[in-house]
Amino acid sequence: MQVQDTLQFYGTGFQNKVLAVLMKDRAFLQQVHDIIDPKYFSSDSSQWIAKTVLQYFTQYKSPPTLEVLKVHLESVQPDTLKLLIIEHIKEVLRFTESNDLDFIKDTVKDFCKNQKLKAAILKSVELL
Repeated sequence: MQVQDTLQFYGTGFQNKVLAVLMKDRAFLQQVHDIIDPKYFSSDSSQWIAKTVLQYFTQYKSPPTLEVLKVHLESVQPDTLKLLIIEHIKEVLRFTESNDLDFIKDTVKDFCKNQKLKAAILKSVELL
């Protein structure tokens, strides 16, 4: 994927705010769970958090609690990745009360819709 096809284009702080919203906002998570892809995030720890949140939501229809994330973390190898994820979760949780989360939500929805549309167009071109 190219940078403009990922959330890396918007920066690390933006990605952390997206993860914060995914972890705390059930309504938003319901809107984007079919169109957001963990591969849109630039780091392995961000991708793990997004993937875990999306998988949990698919099964239980709510964002996971910190206790759920802790249980899922037990299976992460190597330990260095586990430590990175723990630190990343702590960082993400600092953004749950940011003033610009409505902007973040709108931007992410537009980005994901555009990525899905682009993928559909490219796939249809291949079929032709």
